[in-house]
Amino acid sequence: MGEGDMSEWIKDIEIAVEKNLPVILVKGSEICDKMIEYLSQKTKFYNAELEELLEKGHFYALESEKSEDIAAFAHFFLTVTPY
Repeated sequence: MGEGDMSEWIKDIEIAVEKNLPVILVKGSEICDKMIEYLSQKTKFYNAELEELLEKGHFYALESEKSEDIAAFAHFFLTVTPY
């Protein structure tokens, strides 16, 4: 996310929210950083569509950019549903 056309990844987020799937946000891209800020600090996002999705969905922030940490987080969600 953050690379490519915004409408494509917004559609992916809409599908995840609709299907009640967890979304892992990894720090690093401008859009993910802003989404993490919005979720953790309730900063204004200035995009009503994304704000609504962020409020409805199950989003989890991962501060690490290490592939091992990302894999462990993904594995957790494949084996446990925390909500």
